[in-house]
Amino acid sequence: RYLVDLDGEFSFRRYIREQQNVKYQRNLFILNIEQYSTIFKPLMTLCLDMMIRETLSLADDLNRRIWFVIDELGTLYRMDSIIKLETVGRSKGGCLICANQDLGRIEELYGRANLKSFFNNFNTNFTFRIREPETADFLSKAIGDQQLIKTSHSRQMSPSDLGDRRSENEQEKTERLIMPVEFQGLKNFEAILNIAGFGVSQIMIPQKFYAERNPNFVLREFQVLGELQGKDRPQKAAVNPLESV
Repeated sequence: RYLVDLDGEFSFRRYIREQQNVKYQRNLFILNIEQYSTIFKPLMTLCLDMMIRETLSLADDLNRRIWFVIDELGTLYRMDSIIKLETVGRSKGGCLICANQDLGRIEELYGRANLKSFFNNFNTNFTFRIREPETADFLSKAIGDQQLIKTSHSRQMSPSDLGDRRSENEQEKTERLIMPVEFQGLKNFEAILNIAGFGVSQIMIPQKFYAERNPNFVLREFQVLGELQGKDRPQKAAVNPLESV
C-alpha cells in the first residue's frame, strides 16, 4: 500500500557505492514517525541492513568515511550486519553512531553475549542520566576501577600524664571510577564522556535546536490515487450481496 507506484531511479546499494565518487558529502534521512512506526519498521530495517551489507562489500579504503547514525536502535528488528560493521567495517570506512534509551532492549534483540561485543566496539561513549539500576551498574563496571590510598585517623585520650595519642593509617583500596548512583543523578544535558585512551570526564552538552524546514512526513492520498487508477480500468457492475446469497 505504501510502496505502490514508487518505482524510480533511486537505489540504496548504488547510493553507498557512489559515496566515494561524489564531490560533496550527501546525507540520506530515513525518519521513523511514531504514528506509522509499526508499519515502516520492517522496511526501515531492510533498507538499513541493505546499505550496511553493501558497505561491507566494498574494497578496503582507510580514507573512505560512510557514517551510519541510528537513533533508537532498539526500535528496529535485529540486524546481524550491524555487529559485523562494528568489528570489520573500519577497513571499509564504515563509521557507526548509535543512541538508545537503555541496554535492555539491545540485550533482548541480540542476546547477552552480543551485547558485550556490541558495547566493547564503541571507543567513544556518551552516557546521560540512567534511572535503571542494572544498566547503570553495567556501565559503571565498563568504565573500570581506580586504586586509592585512603588515610584513616584515630585519637586516644588519656587522663594520665602521658597525654593524648593520635595515629594515622594508610590503606590501599579499589573503587569504581564512576559509581552507578552518579549516572542516576545526572542533570538534564549532563553526560559522562568516556573516550578510549583519553580517560573519563563529566561534560555539559550544549543545547542546540534546529528549526523545522520541511514536514517530516507527508501521507499519500490513497483514495485520490485509487480514483485516478480506476478511470483507466473497466468498471465492474455492482453486486448486491443479498441477491448473491
